[in-house]
Amino acid sequence: MQESHGYFDAKRIAALRETYALESFSREELLKDGHLLASDGPYKVYYAPIGAWPSPQTRIMFVGLTPGFTQLEAAARQFFDSPESIRKDEIAYSDLLRRHVAFAGTMRRNMCHMLDQIGIPEKFGVTTSEHLFGEAAANIAAATSALVFPVFMGENLKNFSGSPDLSSRALFREMLTELLLPRLQRAPHALVVPLGLSSNSGIDYLVRLGHLQESRILRNFPHPSGGNGHRVKLFGRDKERLTEAVRAWTG
Repeated sequence: MQESHGYFDAKRIAALRETYALESFSREELLKDGHLLASDGPYKVYYAPIGAWPSPQTRIMFVGLTPGFTQLEAAARQFFDSPESIRKDEIAYSDLLRRHVAFAGTMRRNMCHMLDQIGIPEKFGVTTSEHLFGEAAANIAAATSALVFPVFMGENLKNFSGSPDLSSRALFREMLTELLLPRLQRAPHALVVPLGLSSNSGIDYLVRLGHLQESRILRNFPHPSGGNGHRVKLFGRDKERLTEAVRAWTG
């Protein structure tokens, strides 16, 4: 049985969502003590209205590492720009996050360029992979993170880099089992696409525990960040294998 500290208890998360309020979108306000969910050594986890939930009909789920500060701020702005009826509907709000926040900018373009080359549009009935982030793909695609809520490190609260391995710390293991796993289980027939080695390590941990089927995972898709200088080389090396895995996926 996995140890749990109750940091990510569903009732606690729901209460934080209900009372979430900001005086500004400054770094100090977004990362104030009242939003701190948990800490472990140099790592701190903050609440943000960003824990996306998929529709049960979702057919493909993209899993990043963890939201960085830019994504946290964008999610907070989206939250307060949305009608209350949308904010209270976790799937409807998650759909807005998919369209407007998830991997936005260069990262999304890089990712979709690679997805197009391995047959994702044909497999999921869209013209291009960019359409998986459009309004019409509400019940097709979803996006989340291995560490669902933003993790920062050190005194200066830098974005978490992905090292150490996600299974090496109790805090990260708890985030994987208490936060990520229920989201993956909500869409049991979705192909899971972890982005980069660190996200893969989190997915591997859930597989080792027996919570996730190996057959659901599109392994070793390169992280699409512009800062990943090995992205093109890694994709070229694994393109044929990734293409075959997509072709073989039956959902």
